[in-house]
Amino acid sequence: MRRSIQAWLKWHQGNRAVQFVYQAWLDAGGEFAVVRRGAIAWLHENREREEAVYLTKFLAKEKDIPIETVRDTLVWCYRFPDNEDASDCTPMIGQIGSGESGGVTHCLPE
Repeated sequence: MRRSIQAWLKWHQGNRAVQFVYQAWLDAGGEFAVVRRGAIAWLHENREREEAVYLTKFLAKEKDIPIETVRDTLVWCYRFPDNEDASDCTPMIGQIGSGESGGVTHCLPE
């Protein structure tokens, strides 16, 4: 199944609806590693869209994601503060220290 999903994702990674495949895979307990690259790229392209909520919620709980993905997730939370799932962003703030990322203020839109 893993190879099938990887092949399908390779051909459809630019499709906005691919988020539903990521969601179904992750909800079924599939390995994040299988969809990691595509999910991160999809969120970057769609961080200004409220429908990115599922991946934002999932990625907010991941400990090993690029700082750019932390920023993308925080941008989504900043853009949609009234969404009930925006509170899932709180754990991410702890991932952004004063180190390389420059702190939380450098992650939010100007």
